[in-house]
Amino acid sequence: MIEGDEKKEGMESPVLHSGPDVTWAPADLIYFQESLFFTGLIGRGLYQYDLIDKTLKIHYFNEFGRLRSIALGPDNYFYVSTSNRDGIGEVRKGDDKIIKINPKDFISLEDKEIKKSGKRNPIVSTCNYYEFYYYKKSKFYTLKFQFKAKYRLMYLLPLDMGLFTH
Repeated sequence: MIEGDEKKEGMESPVLHSGPDVTWAPADLIYFQESLFFTGLIGRGLYQYDLIDKTLKIHYFNEFGRLRSIALGPDNYFYVSTSNRDGIGEVRKGDDKIIKINPKDFISLEDKEIKKSGKRNPIVSTCNYYEFYYYKKSKFYTLKFQFKAKYRLMYLLPLDMGLFTH
């Protein structure tokens, strides 16, 4: 087992990890415009990991409390649910709710390659394993990730990337 930035021969190092001082407690994840977006329960925000720049940003930190689920709607808006009435969160006026977010608020779509067909990226997710199929340069690719937890650290591990063949 490796932690954080550790490396070991024959083992894949995490692409991203929360570190010892921060806990994300990710609950859901989607792929959109070359970024992975995941919600934070303890982390109380919407996290964006840019797969090209390899950078992590947090949006709406503690603005809505614990964020549980995220989905991409047919209108290309994100729909994010809060989870503050579960006995763990701090209940706020109007909780719990679904928040409609325009991803253009924090993604420069001009800088990203946009699929011409207008179809959404299909997503399959169960528990902490995520598999995405995406279209780039006239080919479909798969991208597989898994969240792993050890103590209070979260890791985003690349499981597989490759050309999708049917």
